[in-house]
Amino acid sequence: MPRLLPLALALGMALPALGQDTGLGVGVSQQLLHDSNVLRAPDGSEQEAWVSLSGLRLSLDTPVGRGSLKASASADAVQYRHLSQFNHTSLKLDATLAFEAAERVFGEVGAATEQSLYRYDQLGLVQTERSLRRDSRAFVSARVGVVTQWTAEGTLTLQDSRYTNVPLSVRDQRWLTAEAGLRYQPSLDLFFRGVVRGIDGSFTREGLADDDFRRKELQGVAFWQISGASNVSASVALSRETHSLATVRDSTNWLGSLAWRWQPTAKLQLNTRLARDSNAGATEATFSSADTLLRTTASVGASWRLSPKVQLDAQALRAQRTLDNTFSGLVQQTRQGRDSTDSLGLTLSYKPLRSVGLSCSANWTRRTVDGDIAGLSYPFAATDYGCAGQFWLR
Repeated sequence: MPRLLPLALALGMALPALGQDTGLGVGVSQQLLHDSNVLRAPDGSEQEAWVSLSGLRLSLDTPVGRGSLKASASADAVQYRHLSQFNHTSLKLDATLAFEAAERVFGEVGAATEQSLYRYDQLGLVQTERSLRRDSRAFVSARVGVVTQWTAEGTLTLQDSRYTNVPLSVRDQRWLTAEAGLRYQPSLDLFFRGVVRGIDGSFTREGLADDDFRRKELQGVAFWQISGASNVSASVALSRETHSLATVRDSTNWLGSLAWRWQPTAKLQLNTRLARDSNAGATEATFSSADTLLRTTASVGASWRLSPKVQLDAQALRAQRTLDNTFSGLVQQTRQGRDSTDSLGLTLSYKPLRSVGLSCSANWTRRTVDGDIAGLSYPFAATDYGCAGQFWLR
């Protein structure tokens, strides 16, 4: 952190005028937290540690012709006291260029990449070596007829997920998603969207033959702004998935999501969401783990603005997974099982100035398993708490 602060101050002093015109900003952050179970190990095998995260932030939001360019970058030096083997640099980069190609034709092109520590179970066993997960994404999309009731949409997305630890590389996958949709919006408060989606990908398992998969979907989406304080969004999809090697995973599933946002007062906002997705070429952005066949999540969140500068956020989530051992690399016979993960989080944030943010948070996580599923998953509990500060120069 001491090395990052002078750099941020120097950049900020050199770029104040440029920042006003281009939306360029630079920031530094520092977080200190205590984790009761760094390795997410089973009960009785926990290792606790204090963790320091020293970060540098960059952001850009500037007009480009009749479009705009938005980009951000963050890097955190993450250090574990007494567990230095897990020290690493966490990275996140993304950029999106929005443009107008012709009258009533709009598009976006973008890319993102992220690197983070993967601390959870290694094929149903406790993780003992450092493994970084690296996710990359690139996309291009176009919309035609934006100012009319009917809008045609198309998107092409390439994604890649990899692990640096060799045993975990059996979970590596890359996939290409092509989708075309038609959106009908009869009013400002209501729209419907139909989507045809095709996904072509592969689990690129190091030392083993690749498992190619295909996923075809028909999806319907609806959004309704019920009032100025409430809206509902829903999606439902029929998905057919086939695999070249792991044919036991060939399946037809009903997937979808339902979300409701309600703001009963100017200071309070509530969010609820229920979602179900499968792993291969998942459309759920936070999906992970190739061992997961299906995942269902339910979440409830609340934000309460105590004052213009103070906000309290609470979040509760439950995730249920259906698992198998297809990608363990040591399969003698296919096994399946289920586990559930519950988490609660509370964050109190204080923003005395536009450029300064302070926060303290506490999080609790508990995973339980259904029956004897050794080699697939195991139960654990973890609690972390800490405080963070962030300073921006724009």
